[in-house]
Amino acid sequence: MEALSFGLHPDGGRIIPPLQLFHEAESQGKTLDLDRLCREKALVAFAERFGRDTDLMLWLNLETSILSEEVVGSDRLMRAVHESGLAPHQIVIEIVETHVPDVSSLQKFVEIYKGYGFSVALDDVGTSHSNLERIARIKPDIIKIDRCLIHDLDQERYRYIVVRSLRNLAQSIGALVLAEGLETEGEALAALDLDINLHQGYYYAKPEEYLTG
Repeated sequence: MEALSFGLHPDGGRIIPPLQLFHEAESQGKTLDLDRLCREKALVAFAERFGRDTDLMLWLNLETSILSEEVVGSDRLMRAVHESGLAPHQIVIEIVETHVPDVSSLQKFVEIYKGYGFSVALDDVGTSHSNLERIARIKPDIIKIDRCLIHDLDQERYRYIVVRSLRNLAQSIGALVLAEGLETEGEALAALDLDINLHQGYYYAKPEEYLTG
């Protein structure tokens, strides 16, 4: 289950999309504070509803642009997980490697948290800015293939071939592969045909609203 954080405008309760929230936080120098707040709210909400079901995992996005030696060594996420009553093996940390200004800090963060028992997913693989070299450095447990490649997977042969190559790469390094943005039966069947391990998208379910204080 992937956590999505939206804001509510104080004047009228208008919903504020995540990208707009983080853009505003960046302009005020509060990206780290917002990132931590979103994760902690997600942990509380997940623990309240699903914490006892150890077969479910919570996928948390990490705003990697804020990673530094100080942030990596803070153990803030580890403490938040324990305080919510969850365990590291119930959490998947999603990373978009293209946002990382300091790859060495990211690599250290991943090593530390995988050592604690967290899983790590590399997001947006297949986009124009993704860097395959960093797969070798990060050693993700899960590779998420972006919607830009999954769209019309059943209709466009070159997309099928590229996704198959990424699946083979994932298998060769012992990682699971997830197809993002599956929206049609044809795309889902093509992903099954390719032995994609995990499926995500509107074809299966749309985001469910759950508000926490």
